[in-house]
Amino acid sequence: MTALITMAMTPFVIGGGPMLSDRLRRVGFLHRALDARRPIQESRREPLREHVMIIGYGVTGRNLARAAKAGGIPYVIIEINPVTVRNERALGEPIHYGDATTETVLVHADIESARIAVIAINDPVSTRQIVEACRRLNPYLYIIVRTRYLIEVAPLQDLGANEVVPEEFETSLEIFTRVLNKYLIPKDRIEGLTAEIRSDTYQMLRNPQEHPPTLTDLIYRLSNVSIVTYTIDPAAPVAGKTLGEINLRKRHDVLVLAVLRGERTITSPGGETEILPDDIVIVLGMPEPVARASVLFQAPPGEERTPV
Repeated sequence: MTALITMAMTPFVIGGGPMLSDRLRRVGFLHRALDARRPIQESRREPLREHVMIIGYGVTGRNLARAAKAGGIPYVIIEINPVTVRNERALGEPIHYGDATTETVLVHADIESARIAVIAINDPVSTRQIVEACRRLNPYLYIIVRTRYLIEVAPLQDLGANEVVPEEFETSLEIFTRVLNKYLIPKDRIEGLTAEIRSDTYQMLRNPQEHPPTLTDLIYRLSNVSIVTYTIDPAAPVAGKTLGEINLRKRHDVLVLAVLRGERTITSPGGETEILPDDIVIVLGMPEPVARASVLFQAPPGEERTPV
């Protein structure tokens, strides 16, 4: 009976399909959902080649579009917010309205001839669908994805993403870099360390069974390291001596990171660096050695500087 009813209704459903679709399109959210999956209707244009596809026009997408424009790189934007599309198109941006999980939308943006696709949306399910569709439509496309959490990296790479940038991890690295900058760690050391941490972490996500000791472990142990500053008293044992003479690293297991002298900053001081009265010395070491070495930077008891 069900089969007979279905067969009897089929001609009416097919015939009334366009009218039903038009009526559904008049309903607010259904209108947006249906239109977003339609091919984008625009005036004829020359196909793009070797361009960047920007999927999502939030902060990441806007910054990327600005950089591409400044560099003379061809680009096209796909955005699902119709208000954003209307406003940005009025400003001359090559932006198209559509749902990038739909292949016709990607094809309209010339995905087959694109060089790079950058996916920067906040929906993890849609992100995976877009990565899979992009890889299927263009096997040679370089796909970069911005996501929120580290846990999403491996699944997106498995679907075909070449690079996945997790906000959670990159934000923590940025904070870590700023902390080390405040302690006057040389820039090349910071860059080398962050590059190795980034590489080790992403590799660990791809091979969770392997846990070789890396510099990442050092970061987790930083809470056990003391970084202390001392203003050198004229009567301090180190005043007027070079670091080579003091030999803090060998004798006291303490490292001098930097010396501040007036407006000058001496980073990575060597053995020939002399410690002068009123210098500010920044030292690093485990808490106990740092505490023992503190007497070297201060005046002996009874010889403290008299306040002016």
